[in-house]
Amino acid sequence: PLTPTQPMYLFATKTDVNGEYTIVAPPGTYILQAMAQGYMPMWYDQIRQADSATRIVLGTANVTGIDFTLNTGGIISGTVRMTGGAAVRGARVSIFFDKTTNPPFPHNTVNGVVTDDNGAYAIPGLVTGKYIVVAQKDGFVLQFYSMASDLTQAKKVDVTEGLTTTGIDFELGTLPGVSGTVSDQASGLPIPKAEIWVSSSSQRF
Repeated sequence: PLTPTQPMYLFATKTDVNGEYTIVAPPGTYILQAMAQGYMPMWYDQIRQADSATRIVLGTANVTGIDFTLNTGGIISGTVRMTGGAAVRGARVSIFFDKTTNPPFPHNTVNGVVTDDNGAYAIPGLVTGKYIVVAQKDGFVLQFYSMASDLTQAKKVDVTEGLTTTGIDFELGTLPGVSGTVSDQASGLPIPKAEIWVSSSSQRF
């Protein structure tokens, strides 16, 4: 059976350009949640968790005035650069909610964005707590904040709702590569679109 903290979403809609919405459903008792990219999700009536949400009883008449106000919560921002200082465009910066020290907020467990042309990023919509931040891109060494190579060494970032935690920066090193050619043994002509696979020399299936 479902618990109040694990609601089943039955119906959904989106707001229009004026932020207005109408959602239709059979008569019954419901809880409503509003969520949007870059904002903290909110249950009606301005409640964070589903089990405390105000119930809406829908009969044969419309129910109006079920309004939500969303805020951007806390924000983590910074830049991603290569070793040497050049900006890394299109790097993926992800955050993980540290559940060992924070209460569970399932909609904020993980989030992420891509860096812009200047290597800058900002991740909004975060509840107060501690987060683990990681940056990665193909061809670069994955890095946890701050300058850590694995999760166990990551420095946790403190976030407070309504404030921006700045300076969460990364400096990514490039990965070494292997290059060569693939050609036809008989003719010596190159073979286009040949696939090259890499496996660990110490692992076998």
